[in-house]
Amino acid sequence: MLKWLRTNWFAAIMMALAFVYGSYPFVVLFEPSHAPSNYATQENAAHQPNDHQPWDLASIGAIAASVFTGLLAVFAFIQVRDARRSSERQLRAYLTLQSITVDPAFQLGVGGIPYVEGFVCWAVWHNAGQTPAYQANTIISWDQFPIIENREPNFTQRPVGQGIDVGPKMPVQTGYQLIPIAHLLGVWNRETEVFIRARVEYFDAMHPKELRHTEICMMLDLLRVPTEVPPQGAAKNLPNVTLKAYGPQNTST
Repeated sequence: MLKWLRTNWFAAIMMALAFVYGSYPFVVLFEPSHAPSNYATQENAAHQPNDHQPWDLASIGAIAASVFTGLLAVFAFIQVRDARRSSERQLRAYLTLQSITVDPAFQLGVGGIPYVEGFVCWAVWHNAGQTPAYQANTIISWDQFPIIENREPNFTQRPVGQGIDVGPKMPVQTGYQLIPIAHLLGVWNRETEVFIRARVEYFDAMHPKELRHTEICMMLDLLRVPTEVPPQGAAKNLPNVTLKAYGPQNTST
């Protein structure tokens, strides 16, 4: 109702005025009737003027003014409330995802020959707001299952810790997680699905008791065989994976 009044306040005023004026012929003010005196004949009593008078224009104008004033008060209240909420939205902290990195993790094998142990992943968050975020905690995790299960990834673990304060324009990084090479080979062979999830929880100055969060879920795919070790001197910035935002796990408050 308030939303309708905010966007259609002029129509609401016109409807209220139309109701008052449209009710004029049917609204009657009654006063106590006066019985005819003993000296008045029945015929004279029948012809006495009717003391029941309809509303005059002054009464209707007073009611219309009251309705108009009330609607203006409601409209002013809505405008002030929306302005306050808009100001809070502009000033509050927003921890948004800056990047998720997935890179091969190498180990040295027999004879000093490197091999890929798995892929290590981490995320960096960024405070895009104008006020600090307080007690920010982050987490990054992954889930894998055979493609034939055809289910949603299951992420239940939440960030824990004392948290840190993140000022405007400042970053905060998660820890590191290693995805074993066996699961990556399953992705390459189209036998397994791997999902990466990053989440941050924090408080902001506008509502210091309300826990806020941002959560991102990505489906991982490979661009080359995950066991491939780049030759010495090859460019190190060639991408190994693609990440695609996935499902209802992508939420923010």
